[in-house]
Amino acid sequence: MNGMKVYVDPYYASSVGQMYVVGYKGTSAYDAGMYYCPYVPLEMVRAMGENTFQPKIAFKTRYGIAANPYTANTNGANVYYRKTNVANLM
Repeated sequence: MNGMKVYVDPYYASSVGQMYVVGYKGTSAYDAGMYYCPYVPLEMVRAMGENTFQPKIAFKTRYGIAANPYTANTNGANVYYRKTNVANLM
């Protein structure tokens, strides 16, 4: 399927109106604007329940999100993304 994936942030609130971001991801893993970098893939944490004193197990992960360091990142602009306002739709 040759189309675009659309993601909607239901918690986005703006005082200037509606906005959208267009991003590009190439065919290679290195041809992207941002990278997901997990450095602790999965860590198990054991605890005891406060009310029942039953053993509990939780899992957590730690990661970083970084911009592509090989792009010309001038004045906070990333060549893979563009952010634009939408006005006067009606």
